[in-house]
Amino acid sequence: GEVRLNDNNKFIAGTGDDLQIYHDGSNSYITNTTGALHARVEAALKIESDDGSETIAKFHENGNCELYYDNSKKIETGSGGISVTGGINLTTNLSLLDNGIAKFGTGDDLQIFHDGSNSYLTNSTGALILQTDNLQIKNAAGNESLIRATADGNAELYYDNSKKFQTESDGVR
Repeated sequence: GEVRLNDNNKFIAGTGDDLQIYHDGSNSYITNTTGALHARVEAALKIESDDGSETIAKFHENGNCELYYDNSKKIETGSGGISVTGGINLTTNLSLLDNGIAKFGTGDDLQIFHDGSNSYLTNSTGALILQTDNLQIKNAAGNESLIRATADGNAELYYDNSKKFQTESDGVR
């Protein structure tokens, strides 16, 4: 009832040796050199550790897909998108199309979005607090100051990159 092959011997199928299954003494391989490799299952495909003690991934027919790290589910797909448990570390950018909204808070209280014409930062609860020791607001090109404020220092308002108003320790000028 068994077929046994020594290391580096292959189970080969296809006229052109298209499908090969083998073990090289250290690693096991399934190689398909033509078309797609299809894994067909009735309910779910589950990838586990060699002793079955840890789940690596699950793929459910007509349902979700799950990815695990150290037997703990980290990513799950659903009809509305994906759910992630833990942080997301991006190596490049997070890109949203026009009207795509980045939402923060349990009630989506803080939102950042662009509607194709204007950009918005909205806050529907409490105060919007910016914490910094040096605040600079510049024009879109970044070459003209609009507002500057420094901790333990002054605040400045600009018109056409020319300072027009400034707070000082004894008032304004």
